[in-house]
Amino acid sequence: MCCYNSERYIKETIDSVLGQTLQDFEFIIWNDGSTDSTKAIVESYHDPRIRLYSDVNRGEGMAAQLACRHVTAKYIARIDSDDVWLPEKLALQYDYMESHLQTVMISCPVIFIDENSKELGCSFPVTRLSYLNKSITTDNKFPHSGSIYRTEIYKKVGGYNNVRYCQDRLLFWKMSDYGDLALFPRPLIKYRLLASSVAHRIDSSPYKDIIWAFRDKIYKDKGTNETDLQLYNTIYDMVEKKDKEVFIYSPDAQNRLYYFLCKFMSETTAYQLMVGLKNALSFIKS
Repeated sequence: MCCYNSERYIKETIDSVLGQTLQDFEFIIWNDGSTDSTKAIVESYHDPRIRLYSDVNRGEGMAAQLACRHVTAKYIARIDSDDVWLPEKLALQYDYMESHLQTVMISCPVIFIDENSKELGCSFPVTRLSYLNKSITTDNKFPHSGSIYRTEIYKKVGGYNNVRYCQDRLLFWKMSDYGDLALFPRPLIKYRLLASSVAHRIDSSPYKDIIWAFRDKIYKDKGTNETDLQLYNTIYDMVEKKDKEVFIYSPDAQNRLYYFLCKFMSETTAYQLMVGLKNALSFIKS
């Protein structure tokens, strides 16, 4: 976990990691130059699995690079400092990776929550491997906080690039040369929607089209063009200074249909039906 000024949510995040049913892990926390009480909150825990490192602020791409240099485990699992893991997240994904040796990374759908941890909706995955591997650069189906990937493959592709945004998708795109990318069929994390999030600021930014154009070129080159990476980070810095707004969640058509189905059947059945529909549509599109 990389964190920067995360005092509001980081305790909830840490508790969700330490509360996993799979207990055998090392928890590397990289404090990226926080100026609030983030470091003190982490230091208040006395769990021997936590390994805290602190540095000056370098941005998430570089922070992720530096944090992963300390990994000694077979797998790396990432979580953002305001998200929450469900208790069986690690165990279920670990078992999947152990039994699917051709898979280099698995992520999962999410339950959306607001700033007060109220559940707002959820995402519905397409689980067909052929579709997932083909669409990695065009649609973000792999939440960073939901991901587990093989350390060996991470090192083989050179790890994270020093980019300020979408470093996860660029990493997964590079990893796809060595095996399959997969999605677990049900949500295993709670993903927090905030007005201060990078994704929200970019979507409402006048630099949006330029950022996406550079991102697509970086994907095409798989992060090998250093000039593009520097320009991308420069434009991102302009977005970073944008004033924060109030985030208003509006359920999309998929969630409206899901909640409608929940009136007539169990939530589990309704969710499985939505996933089936998404997979059928992805087959038609491909």
